[in-house]
Amino acid sequence: MLDQMRATTVVAQKQSFADRVTRTSASTRRPSAPSITARLKKHVTDGSKRRSRSIHRGGDMATIIEIRDAKKRYQLGKDNHVDALRGVSLSIRRGEMAAIMGPSGSGKSTVMHMLGCLDTPDSGTMVLNGRRVDNLRDRELTKIRSQEIGFIFQGFNLIPTLSALDNVALAAEYAGASHGDAVESAKGLLELVGLADRAGHMPSELSGGQQQRVAIARALVNSPAIVLGDEPTGDLDTATSEEIMDVMREINMKTGTTFVLVTHNPEVAEACDRTIRMRDGLVEDDGLSTEVGFDFGTRRRASAHALAYA
Repeated sequence: MLDQMRATTVVAQKQSFADRVTRTSASTRRPSAPSITARLKKHVTDGSKRRSRSIHRGGDMATIIEIRDAKKRYQLGKDNHVDALRGVSLSIRRGEMAAIMGPSGSGKSTVMHMLGCLDTPDSGTMVLNGRRVDNLRDRELTKIRSQEIGFIFQGFNLIPTLSALDNVALAAEYAGASHGDAVESAKGLLELVGLADRAGHMPSELSGGQQQRVAIARALVNSPAIVLGDEPTGDLDTATSEEIMDVMREINMKTGTTFVLVTHNPEVAEACDRTIRMRDGLVEDDGLSTEVGFDFGTRRRASAHALAYA
């Protein structure tokens, strides 16, 4: 019975996750900022410097996310409830690429909601980028989601009536960028993910892998500190999944952007720096004892589909 209740909760969470992010973006505007392309270039430079410093000091990377003893209960009825999280503690380091795995009902979707500031724990604490966020008001959390977090979904969630360029640019405009800056940034990011020649194409004219590249560009358009992926390769075949992982790894290495991917695919997890395993609302293994060393130069995947950077 408990497993059935947990499964019901997980399905409901996944159905609402993308909708809640979309509503957040559409309702959030911020004052005009410097050119997003200029900020991205600075982010790439700063990311490379951070990685260089990290490698030279033996991989001691600052923590960007810290969750301590987080508990979350969902009430399904008067006498029915699910303890989705039963005291989760985990840390994600700046510039890391981490995977979260676990069976249905393990709590990984709830953790994803919290990492994305879409939900808060009933008890426990969460710190994002040096700031405690579990006790913030909805309006403050909405601002953080708009400015500091990018989202990639299994189903791409592109607007079918907009071109690839406009799908990416629209996310920047929602965050307060001018139309000109948004388009400039979208062009640069589509080039970054290898789709400059597909900028004018509609989603229906793109392959699944190309659509996910557009979604990655959209997630990066506001230069977030962290990008969250909810089964980002779930709708792709094996070869295309590897291609998309190459894209994310290259961006992670070049920009220093932190990636956290929720996945059922062990090959996706293997491509990350470490795997956090969850079960029954707890972290079963944080992956620190078996993590891949942070010498990122040895982690580059050889692929004919990998991005080429100037």
